[in-house]
Amino acid sequence: MFNKKILITGCSSGIGLASAQFLANQGWHVYATVRQQADVDKLKRLKLDNLHPLLLDITDLAGIKNTVSLLERDLANTGLDVLINNAGHGLAFPLEHADDDYIEQHISTNISGTINMTRAFIPLLKIAHGRIINISSGAGNVAIPLMAMYSASKFAIEGFSDALRVELSQSEIKVIIMQPGVVETHLHQKIEANNHQLSERLDQAAWLQYGKNITMSVATHSRARHYAIDMCKFTGQLAKAVSHKRPKTRYIIGLDAKIMAFVSPLVSDRLKDWIWKKLLGF
Repeated sequence: MFNKKILITGCSSGIGLASAQFLANQGWHVYATVRQQADVDKLKRLKLDNLHPLLLDITDLAGIKNTVSLLERDLANTGLDVLINNAGHGLAFPLEHADDDYIEQHISTNISGTINMTRAFIPLLKIAHGRIINISSGAGNVAIPLMAMYSASKFAIEGFSDALRVELSQSEIKVIIMQPGVVETHLHQKIEANNHQLSERLDQAAWLQYGKNITMSVATHSRARHYAIDMCKFTGQLAKAVSHKRPKTRYIIGLDAKIMAFVSPLVSDRLKDWIWKKLLGF
């Protein structure tokens, strides 16, 4: 692994940060992208010689092109061994009252950003016969009410990955999906804070319509955290995805994600709807 090169997006916190640290400690040369200079400085303070922070907003096509050029110079003729598309956006909001920025953030980051990063780095991945790892979610199997845009983006990544796996098979590039359920990260505090703030962000009529559902969603999320997997369990599966000679096409991590993946094809849409209505008070 000591000559292997990996690029991970969205490394300022959560899964991205933990993955970058873990793989750097395992001996990988990790290029870790973040959007803010403060996060570059944070990564540098980790003092890992083979962790290389890069400023990149994956919604910026020019920025992606510049990052490709940088890595082409840095990697010479060895190519890129792994691309991990982790950067993403996902906060609850009733779609009826969502503004254009909220919708665009999910599309431009979760979908377009992942697609554009993948397309841009395929030539470097071809050189190394590398692999693409897309971070999906249990929400890629079961859509979550009040998170329609997040669910839509994860369904999109599932389909994108499945199609690309066949397209790139002739180039010996492996395409892998990581599908974690609830993972214990600081993101949960952000999600809960967002949900509590919705009462202030919605007007009175909107809150009268959705307030009960949002309140029950907060409670459901809090209960789900009791089943959250430790980050070490995620990085343990990630280690297999990046290094196993014959990796799985899809790593489903956590009991909740496994239940959703197993039950979803077996349960009718009407029954799924009934369950969500009971959970969230619709």
